[in-house]
Amino acid sequence: MSIFNIYSFVLLSGFVLAIGLGVVLLTGRRRNGWLALGALTVLIIGLWWLVKPVETTLPAGSAPDAAIGQGLPVLIEAQSPY
Repeated sequence: MSIFNIYSFVLLSGFVLAIGLGVVLLTGRRRNGWLALGALTVLIIGLWWLVKPVETTLPAGSAPDAAIGQGLPVLIEAQSPY
């Protein structure tokens, strides 16, 4: 897998923040610019926290059928190396 595919969110976020920093520095370094850049940074970190993949809490080898119907959402994922 390409490094750009794996880290696309991080790279795009860094690019957006670099542009925001450039705008703040070129427009006179006003307080409102820094606040907007800080809010954008917090928003990006929050979005990353929401969409990042996490490891399952089910023990290895447990059947997904046992988790279905227990009141928890179950995501069954199939991956291919191709």
